[in-house]
This record gives sequence, C-alpha cells and structure tokens, in this order.
Amino acid sequence: MVFSISSNVFRYLVFFDDGYLQYVLHENIRLVCESSKNVWEDVHPESKTFIKDYLTRYPERPMVKLNIDEIVKTEWNGKWWVARVQDIDASLVKMYFDADERTEWIYRGSTRLGPLYIEMIAARDRQTGRNHRHASILKRQNPYVEYTQNIDESNSDDDVELVKESSEQAQQPARSVARKSTNQKQNKKPDTVYHRVGPVDITVKPKQYVQQNHPGAIAKVSLSKAPKPRPFTAHSCNNSCVAWTDYRFEKSREIPLFYTRKSKPFVVYIGPCGRRMRSHNEIVDYLFRTQSELSCDYFDFDPWVSCVNEYRLPKQMVNSSIKDLSYGKEHVSIECVNYVDCTYPDFVYYQTERRAMDNVFLNTDPEFLSGCNCTDNCRDRSKCSCWQLTITGAKCIPGLDFDENDIGYQYRRLPERVVSGIYECNSQCKCSKTCMNRVVQFPISVKLQLYKTLMKGWGIRCLHDIPQGSFICIYAGNLLTEQAANEGGKTYGDEYLAELDFIEVIENLKDDYESDVPESSEDEDSSSSKNKDQFDVDQFYPDQILIKINENKTKDTDSDDESDSKKTRKPVQFNANIKEEEKKVHKSVREYYGDDECIYIMDAKNGGNIGRYMNHSCNPNVFVQNVFVDTHDLRFPWVAFFASRFIEAGQELTWDYNYDVGSVPGKALHCYCGEANCRRRLL
Repeated sequence: MVFSISSNVFRYLVFFDDGYLQYVLHENIRLVCESSKNVWEDVHPESKTFIKDYLTRYPERPMVKLNIDEIVKTEWNGKWWVARVQDIDASLVKMYFDADERTEWIYRGSTRLGPLYIEMIAARDRQTGRNHRHASILKRQNPYVEYTQNIDESNSDDDVELVKESSEQAQQPARSVARKSTNQKQNKKPDTVYHRVGPVDITVKPKQYVQQNHPGAIAKVSLSKAPKPRPFTAHSCNNSCVAWTDYRFEKSREIPLFYTRKSKPFVVYIGPCGRRMRSHNEIVDYLFRTQSELSCDYFDFDPWVSCVNEYRLPKQMVNSSIKDLSYGKEHVSIECVNYVDCTYPDFVYYQTERRAMDNVFLNTDPEFLSGCNCTDNCRDRSKCSCWQLTITGAKCIPGLDFDENDIGYQYRRLPERVVSGIYECNSQCKCSKTCMNRVVQFPISVKLQLYKTLMKGWGIRCLHDIPQGSFICIYAGNLLTEQAANEGGKTYGDEYLAELDFIEVIENLKDDYESDVPESSEDEDSSSSKNKDQFDVDQFYPDQILIKINENKTKDTDSDDESDSKKTRKPVQFNANIKEEEKKVHKSVREYYGDDECIYIMDAKNGGNIGRYMNHSCNPNVFVQNVFVDTHDLRFPWVAFFASRFIEAGQELTWDYNYDVGSVPGKALHCYCGEANCRRRLL
C-alpha cells in the first residue's frame, strides 16, 4: 500500500490481489498477522511482478502526468484501446473507454497506460543492447511520464539529489552508458508534424518562462552611429541603393537598425534609399534587387523582439571569467563567467566542425553531392533540387497532408522541426551565400554566454533576444562507432554522447503509422461492449473472485430471503498484458551500409563547440534538427539547434536530452529544470 500524505488527502492506497486499487482511510486499515520476507510472494501471481518492482523502486514512482479529457492509449484484455481521462484522484485516474462506454480506475504508475508502456519498452531494449526503433516521435508531449517521490510536497525540494551508480547489480547488461537522442520526443501523430502558423496578435508578447539563477539585468544598449536613410524618391531599386553605404557593422544586431526599424505596434524597415518594407517578402525582394550581402534572417517583424536589449552581469558579481571560450574560432566571441564559485570549465579542444575518428568512414567529397542551378536565391522551391529533396523526404512520412511552402526554412528560420531532415544547398549549387536554403552551414551569429549554474553545472544563456525559429549553433564533436562510444563512456563518462539516430526514427514512423488506433474484430467489439461487472460467469477465468455485498446489515437473512447479492469482478493486471510480436516488414536502410552497421555517436567530451554545454529541460526552448550539408549520407546528418519559441535576453538555452529512464542500470539522474511539467528524472 501507499501510506497517507497530504497529496492524497491522508488516505492509504491499497493494491488488491485481483489487480484493483482503492483509497482507504486509516480507520479501515487492518494489520497483517504474518507475511513472507518478500511480501510479493504472498500476492496473486499476475500481480507479483508489479508489486516486486514497486517495492524495489520505492519511494520513487514513475507516474503518467495526465489532465482531464486527454486521450490516452490504454491496455485492456491484451489490446490497446482509445480511452479518455474522466477523473483524477491523486495516484489514480478514471479512464473512459469509448468502444464500450466503460469506466475503470487505473493506477497512474501502471504500464497499462500507453506513455509509461513506451517508456518501459525503450528502457528495456536499451539495457539489452537492442537497437530499439525509437518511439521518440510518438512519445510524450502530453501526457508524459514523471518520476515522483512519495513524500510530502513541502519536503520534496530537500530530498531531490543525484543517485550514484550502484554496484549491486546482478547482471551487467550490454547498455552501460547513457546517450542523448538527436531527435525530438513528442506525442504528436505524424499528420500533425507540419502545420501552417495562423495569424496572431502581434501586440501580445509570448509567454515568458521563469528564469532561475538570474542575477543580471536587461540593459538598453546605445549602438554606434550609422548613416541615416536618404529621403525616398520614386525609383526602381538596384545595387546603387546600398552601394553608397560603406559602414562596417561591429555586431550583427546592429544590421537591422541601419534599416531604421520602427515598431508601434507593427514593424516597418526603411532601406538606405528610403524605401519602406513591411514584410519578410518585401525584405527578400529588396535584398535581391540591391544584390546585398545581407540575409533576410537579420530582420524580424515581431515587435517584442528588441535589437537593443542586452543581458548584463554586474562586474562585482563575477568571480572568474574568460573573454572568449572559442579563442577566436567563432564568428562572435563567447564569454564565460562564474558568479557561483571561482572554478573554470574543464579544458576542451574547441572545434566548430565534427571530426571522424577511427573506423568512421565519412565521405565529404562534394562530387557525391547533388546541387541546384538556381539564380534567384532559391526563392522558387519548385525549381530548386535541394528544396525538392527536403519536400520529397517529408512526403515519405505516411499520413502527412501539407503545403510544400510550409516545409523547412521560412525566410531562413525554422518554425518547427522537419522530422525527415533538411537538405541545404551546398558547394555544388550555383546559388549565392544569401540563399534561402543556407542556414546551418554558417558560423554562429547569436551572442551567447557560458555561465555556472547552481545545480546543473555549466549552462548557456543568450545575451540578446532570439526570435522563434532562429538558428543558434550545431552540436560538434568527434564521430565514434557505437563500440568506441561504449568503451569511452564507461571510462571517461557518457554525459556528452549523442546518437545520430536519424534512420531509426524515420523507419519507426513508417512502421508505427496509425499504431495508436487499435484494430479489433466484430466479435471483440461485441464482447467488449458489455460492462466489466456484467459479464456472464461462464466467461470468466477460473480464478475469478466473488464479491459479496451486504445491502442491508440490519435485517436477518435465511435461505429463502437473501439480502446478500453476488456480483463478480474479473481480475485485471496492474501492468499491460501485451504480446509483443517481432515484425520486420523491410530491411533497415542501415543494413545496406554493411552487416555490422550500428548507430554512430557524436562525442563532445574532449572536443566540441558551445553546443556541448547546453543543459536539459523538460520544457525546452530549443529543438534539434537533422540537416544534411556536406554529405547526403543518412548516417551522418548535422545536429543543429533552433529556437522553438521567442527567447528573451538572459534566458538559459535548453533542449530535451531524450534519455530513456532506466536504460542504464544503477545510474539515475534527477532533473533540476524547475518547469511545471518537469519529469523529475533524466536517466
């Protein structure tokens, strides 16, 4: 049972032998006279495994975080059914099954709930070294699995700590290191991966999230003086409109201000020749006509994005600092500050590109790339072969219905992730560097700062506002084989390992298409339409349980007039009873590269860029995108970070590590992101 605390209104949660649960008050609890040393040996065989796992992991309990009216795939009688959350009572959830209009109270820590079942399967497959076809696309967004401690909320903050690796493991499975996934985990169906962003009220600023460990302040920075636009006269714009300006921009954020940005409450840019531009389309046309070297992503039409806001720390608060962590290798300097203690980050060879190590055959010969012949900066997607590679890849995802103009970059920004990958223009293309399909291949232009956090080690914050969809940086490191990554991870640590699992994610999307909609025969539908308390006795299992309900205890009973009625309750299991079937409908693409091909790993432990310091969050403001730039080999995409929403100056940049909790036995990491939807555990 679960003891009473304030969160469950001081009731005990009792697990019955037949798979049912109930909250009971203290006065209704009775002591057990005698029990086995291992109490799970005293319960029903079908409940033994669940009780054993529960007591072994106690007080930590993985629970599915649910909300009223959410749709959750739920197991019943060996099948997955569509069920709706009708009510929530502490650790219990009341599920309504649409198929037979039946309701049932289920423990939120039961694998009968789809999100927790997926989590369990992923962790199990990782432990056994099996290359699991990720459920990352179908996995949590809402609902999700959180790892709770069975303690009072008032004391929860004091009890959260890192769990050290235990040596008391009976077996050492193949998987002994943790690796981040370079694919986003979300609970969206494939047909909702892409959508057109509708009109929004630009006078309303996006919701800002609570910033922790934030001792600095936002300052309005005065920029160096730049030439003012000329008075506008009717003309056809050409290169002479901007050729007279020889001003050198010291910082990228000054560029749009040269075009006299006005925002009350909408944004208008005025070019050097006096022409006004009110949309990104007009900006692109102007830059193309004037043959400007600027790209359209320098300009933004959201009034809440400020070009003069800069996050600053008081100098007296900084205990130690480094002027440029990249030592001149980045386009902009990356400052490192520490106001928590006097330590510096460990030395790491700073590299802006990935490097292939032993037994990793990365072919970047440009002759193996296809290129486009565009002369219009690839504005016409239908004529650009690189754009068509991205669009064709998206069409391979089953169930998608989208406009081709919504796929990929929108004015060199990425509003949402393209699961099937992005193919950028490359050295074989005839387009210019200001092409609309060239983003990730350029150096960092966002001003970043490395800083020491209180609980999460080193982290990254932005010093200026970042619009939604902006490119931030890539994740650079050393490319390793899976074997080398496992050996190095056990010896030197696995905190900077990231899987290049692009192939597995795409194949999983195809294999699991519409797997959330269970197919049942007419016989199954008719049998399941009955209420679970109204089945015929002959249809029950031999170990059925008879429940006697005394309707009137004040009356005497005899053989002729019974006041006790009997109704039957079919035993259920605490965990899902799904028979897994190994179905391999096609040969994996990775197998075509060789019999022993495995996922390659990006390791930024000893060498990497600023992306290695980006921390985890359960509600991240950055997402990961696979991009193909110098090779079209599906095994080696670039790992790029983009802003998933507007990020205000001073906020920490975070992404979801997508660890499979429990995948490394004896090792656990708790989450300190502090978000409302925090899962409380990373690994």
